[in-house]
Amino acid sequence: MKRIVISVCLLALTALQTMADDYTRYCFKGKMGGKVSVEIAFQKFSDARNDIVAGYIYYPKAKDPAPILIVGNQLEGSYYHFNEYQPDGTITGWINLSISNENAPGGPIIDDGQWINPKTNATFSLTPLQSPFNMAGTQKHRPDWWQDDPLEYEEPDCIGSEYGYQQWNQNYQSMMGGNVTFTAAGKDKLHFEVSNCPGNIAEGSSEANRPAVLNGPQFIYSRVNECGYGFKATFFKKFVVLESVTEYETFGCFGMGTTFEGIYIKQADAQAGLSLSAIQERWQTKVIDDVPTGGLAIMLTRFDMTWPTAAVGDACQVMELGVAKKVLDDDDEYTVEVDAKNGFVESYNAGSDRQTMQACVWRRTNGHRLFAVVISQPVDPEIEFICFYDYDPQRQVLTPDPGVLGDWLARTARGNFSFRLPKEGKDLLIFDNLEQTTFRFRWDGMKFGQGEVKP
Repeated sequence: MKRIVISVCLLALTALQTMADDYTRYCFKGKMGGKVSVEIAFQKFSDARNDIVAGYIYYPKAKDPAPILIVGNQLEGSYYHFNEYQPDGTITGWINLSISNENAPGGPIIDDGQWINPKTNATFSLTPLQSPFNMAGTQKHRPDWWQDDPLEYEEPDCIGSEYGYQQWNQNYQSMMGGNVTFTAAGKDKLHFEVSNCPGNIAEGSSEANRPAVLNGPQFIYSRVNECGYGFKATFFKKFVVLESVTEYETFGCFGMGTTFEGIYIKQADAQAGLSLSAIQERWQTKVIDDVPTGGLAIMLTRFDMTWPTAAVGDACQVMELGVAKKVLDDDDEYTVEVDAKNGFVESYNAGSDRQTMQACVWRRTNGHRLFAVVISQPVDPEIEFICFYDYDPQRQVLTPDPGVLGDWLARTARGNFSFRLPKEGKDLLIFDNLEQTTFRFRWDGMKFGQGEVKP
């Protein structure tokens, strides 16, 4: 076993840091395998409430050195296991450590340790070494490169919209992992959807009328499926931990004993970066407030702040300029056109794989307005859907109004349909792309009538 020169320091976080009294930090510095310069620092909770440990590994001789997140668990006794995560959630290393003599005057001792490449199994040894620091006094040292405390719990309003991880699977000889998205559903309430990469089986989501309810930085959700599976989510600043709370018998709906369990790295901040599929499934769950007027620009902006997409964001920027037409990309003739007089905006291109959109407003006979947005994308995945909202000028809110089309909204979600909002006039057109049929929906002042086949 090659010798690795390592210095070990036991550190207490300062009172200025969140939950300072609850953390203990360890620091390692030296060379892995006698060749690779490395510094490792991690923290754990000082009590036994949670076995999660997290910190950073830092390679000072790298071309562009930067701390890399490591997260794992304290195992039985003083054994620790970490995964080394890239920003996209890819696991690029495993770290195993055994520490003893934590309370000795000379400091903790690393009994054994390894850094392992998950794909090749190449292993760099960590040779036992006692700390050269006198641990009797309070240690103030911390690495200069140390970032935010990764074990700090996340605030409910800052919970990210998307988390994920990827790891190499030797049996399948491919990367596998999982993703989970979260959507705000009211104060301290979240909808979730867990979806995994090809080859994984465990998938599920919250019921439309039963969001998860936060209790501090955690929630427990029961009966995800007919097998009765339940799990707990615990949110930290940079990741979320999903843990099963039901017995093995409830895993049967997933197959092969798989579950939601895992450490998922934060990929996108709150409400940012949701897929179009997720927005299509979730837009009906959230009332949009703080809409001061029923103007198209204001309503579209508030929609984009709630359900951000590239296409709607581009349209909002062009409307802010106050121009009727703007070409945003000459290569594919990507263009946004605004008809302020008729309350209509759309984007289009010459056949690229870019997102496009349409939006318009109808006046209702009760003094309210109906606001509609169509978003489409030709690939990855191919999708097009429409969202309807009732605008109440007294309450200044946009309330989802899926019933304005009767049962046609659900029908279009299951098939291959396209939409055309009225730039002039008031009728809505829906195209059945499989049957090559066009349906006209006539506006009656409050809602649309039954679809009529257009000659």
